[in-house]
Amino acid sequence: MYNLERACRVQVLAQAGGQAEVIRIPSEIVEHTRAQKPVGSRFGGYGQIELAAWMRKLDRLGVPFRD
Repeated sequence: MYNLERACRVQVLAQAGGQAEVIRIPSEIVEHTRAQKPVGSRFGGYGQIELAAWMRKLDRLGVPFRD
């Protein structure tokens, strides 16, 4: 969610600059970056560390979320 919010913020700020068109990243760079993402989960591994941290915090607080 953080990455989505960050991308939206950058897009809005870029368009607010008054330039008629936002310069897009070349597709070769996008594909190269996409190929480097972590593997091993449905979402490519992103957010796994954060999710584990939030689950530990909820466990410490005694929140019954595992039912």
